[in-house]
Amino acid sequence: ALPDDAVLVRANAATQVAAGALLAAGVAERPAAMVLAASLLPTTLAGHAYWAVEDRAQRPNQRNHFNKNLAIMGALVLAARRRPGPG
Repeated sequence: ALPDDAVLVRANAATQVAAGALLAAGVAERPAAMVLAASLLPTTLAGHAYWAVEDRAQRPNQRNHFNKNLAIMGALVLAARRRPGPG
């Protein structure tokens, strides 16, 4: 059984804050970037499922958020693959 939704949301937020702080500080950049990318996946699928939105006026807004999160995930994967050094 999963914990209450509020607990999951708080745990996800804490994970994102911690990993974001590590990434910004340049500490454990690769794991931090991958944790952030992984934590965005359930948020994107559950929170921005535009294909399930019945309100036709809201559907494009949710699709935009979905695509934005995919772009962020892609950037985080690239950050995780980045090699240390110049350039």
